[in-house]
Amino acid sequence: MKLREKYWHEFFIIGIIIKSFTGLVETCSGLVLLSIKPQTLSLILLRLSGGGKITDADDFLLAYPYQYMQHLTPGIKVFAGLYILAHGLINLLLVMGLIKEKLWAYLVAIGVLSSFMLYQLYRIAYTQSPLLEALTVLDAFFVIVLWHEYKYQVKRLGKNPL
Repeated sequence: MKLREKYWHEFFIIGIIIKSFTGLVETCSGLVLLSIKPQTLSLILLRLSGGGKITDADDFLLAYPYQYMQHLTPGIKVFAGLYILAHGLINLLLVMGLIKEKLWAYLVAIGVLSSFMLYQLYRIAYTQSPLLEALTVLDAFFVIVLWHEYKYQVKRLGKNPL
């Protein structure tokens, strides 16, 4: 393996690790969001803040979700929970296929992540969510790395992908 390919492959491995972690976090977050009332989530965030003023700008990790919970309607809660849960589960399933070097998994992952990114770009234009912006940038970077790794695997395995 050439040095350049080695670096690309290392980016791929790092991407797989990040996608595994974010997939687990998203799956758990989606389940929590679907199963707990917004008031309970707000109370948990207040307790995590030590009972202080949670809207402080310097405590972004608690302030952002707390502000989000204040405007969460039941319909938005269900949609957000299902979206986050689906995104997490799909990431985990795709990671399993990528780890096993299944060529179909590369193409499906690129397609699915691109679809999620299109929707996320729409939501970013509407909500200006920094969390969604970070997720979209991460997904875009991973799609580029996936495409490069896919081309490398096709060449390495000598298989016709279709």
